[in-house]
Amino acid sequence: MRPSRRGGGATAACLAIVLAMAVPAGADLISGVGAIPNPFSPNGDGVYDRTAVHYTLADSAAVAIAVADSAGAELLVLWSGVEPPGTNQHFWDGTVDEVTVPDGDYLFLIEAIALAGGVDDASSRFTVDTAAPVVARLDAVPSRFTPDGDGVGDSLSISFELEDPGPGDVVTISVLDAGSTSVRSFAFAAGVGSAIISWGGADDEGAAVDDGLYYVSLEAVDAAGNTAEEGSLVELDTSPPLVEVEYTDPEAGVVRVESTDALVEGLAYDPAGVVSVEVSTDGETWIAAATAGEDTVRWEVAVQCTACVPDSVDGLIELRVRARDGAITAGGGYVNGDTTDPPIATADVIFDVAGPITTGSEITDDDDVYYSGQTIHISTEWDEGGYEILAGFGAVDSEFDVADVDVTDSGDGTYAIAYTLSLGNTLPPVVGAAIPITATDAFGRDQTDASVTVTVLEGSGVADFLTVDRNAMNPGDGERVTISLAAYDGAVLISIYNMAGTLVRTLDETDEDEGEYSASWDGRNDAGDVVASGVYFMHVETDDGDAVRKVAVVK
Repeated sequence: MRPSRRGGGATAACLAIVLAMAVPAGADLISGVGAIPNPFSPNGDGVYDRTAVHYTLADSAAVAIAVADSAGAELLVLWSGVEPPGTNQHFWDGTVDEVTVPDGDYLFLIEAIALAGGVDDASSRFTVDTAAPVVARLDAVPSRFTPDGDGVGDSLSISFELEDPGPGDVVTISVLDAGSTSVRSFAFAAGVGSAIISWGGADDEGAAVDDGLYYVSLEAVDAAGNTAEEGSLVELDTSPPLVEVEYTDPEAGVVRVESTDALVEGLAYDPAGVVSVEVSTDGETWIAAATAGEDTVRWEVAVQCTACVPDSVDGLIELRVRARDGAITAGGGYVNGDTTDPPIATADVIFDVAGPITTGSEITDDDDVYYSGQTIHISTEWDEGGYEILAGFGAVDSEFDVADVDVTDSGDGTYAIAYTLSLGNTLPPVVGAAIPITATDAFGRDQTDASVTVTVLEGSGVADFLTVDRNAMNPGDGERVTISLAAYDGAVLISIYNMAGTLVRTLDETDEDEGEYSASWDGRNDAGDVVASGVYFMHVETDDGDAVRKVAVVK
């Protein structure tokens, strides 16, 4: 029997006038009564926060709607007024006098008086539910699993249990990566309060996911939209430890020492714990460098170069480092290999017991004779790359600047040096001048090679106006060499040098004949003695520039 709302003073007052005109009830005036959603949860979370009573009137009627508790005691009048025939609805937010009612069962009481005569009433039971499901247990074991197909720890077992589950409770389990993106999800039918599932490390498409931390998230939602969440952190691990070497020369990526003994150190890391660290100098024999159970382990090993000779013979050993973690596997953890990720760590240990050692330097141009504006190219060989190379050209160029020297390191001990002689070079001819090349190593030791010599002859500016009437003479036969400058009216200084670069004669007197200046050399030095047989250089200096010419003295 439907509960009656009659006797509720407020509702009766609203309908008093219409009741005076009412006739006894006839055919059903109210039909299709219900509440949607049912249950609902007026908790302000935006999900099912209010419910609606809905019903259909067969004719126009004066309607009053009340909310009552489960025993039928009226709590408030939700609505009253005249409505047309058809479907109608009214919302309730779950409050009485702005206070949310307790969870429980409630009634919508509906009374209608047809304007044409006839009275009917109806009710609909509904539930207020603001309590979320309670997760009694969520387990994800083992917390670190290794889906590598070896039969040990290959999957993650996920189990849950709800406390007093309702028939409308729906549970979803998602596996989230470090970016909170779901890679695998499991949904259960409504009313399932407990279950056990297995995850083998594959995503929803069946592809294997990467190693790393994952979050197993459980979400339980009841019929009223109340949600409970629980989670557990797990790790998928199929990789060996990360092994690092601490380089004494980080820029070159090597361990460099100044003696025949080296202490090589580094770190090994794995969240499953580093069980051991081993090193090898031949790739076959491995010795322990550290043993521990922490996730980060510092290791060290002493290495000696037996072939090194202090101050003369350096040495190099390739050190290989591997580590084993504490992951649950059939083989007892993962260990680094050449193809694993991370792989075996390798480091070149350089026993730099000697300073730079040169095997020689040479000119790479066609010859060793240069003129102003030309580029000198030198190849210098040393025992290894990485040295700081300096080359000095101050003996052949008055405007030499070390910043203008270009050095290219091939990495194997060969260095290419290039230097362009300045056009304003005012030095006299230089024959066989040594070019010092200095190499400095990481420890500040240096060595200089002066085996390269060059000859710099020609100046600049007057070459096109200068003529020499002969390139060989015999002073004993009275022969002379004449140097001429056409169309020149400035000062001229001519200096004669021998092959060693020593000044032997200065000609500062010139003759002018119709705009042409000339000077002659008779093969004698400034003391008046005939010079020895050989090649001599005549350095011509003018206001417009310099030039150099060669002449042979033959006796």
